[in-house]
Amino acid sequence: MKSIFIFLVTIILCFLFQRYIELWWIFALPTFIIHAIIAKKGHFAFLQGFFAIFVLWLGYAWWLNQAGDQIISLKMGQLILGDLPHQLLLLATGFIGGLMGGFVALCGKQFGLIIRKKNKKSSFHYN
Repeated sequence: MKSIFIFLVTIILCFLFQRYIELWWIFALPTFIIHAIIAKKGHFAFLQGFFAIFVLWLGYAWWLNQAGDQIISLKMGQLILGDLPHQLLLLATGFIGGLMGGFVALCGKQFGLIIRKKNKKSSFHYN
């Protein structure tokens, strides 16, 4: 249940950040913060970040592709892929974004562990 919550919050916050700030890399900020605060195990953090950003970028690329009548993806598909279907460009976009999202989530999780470890070492208990 916590994994689904993290997944959905990551998608929603990253969508809002990318929608209103319009920098391609801005998804890294909410992904990093979410995974630094709500830490899971390392591979779960990577997978959550990967799939959240993969779904977000794939959906956004598909939406832009449909809004533009697939003109750009058809021409870029012919240029880059040759005879392969142009939908592979959409998958490649999602995959690249997913990789970046996964690594940002993993870095956020590790940062959260470092901060928590420093806080535990700095507190003194007298017996």
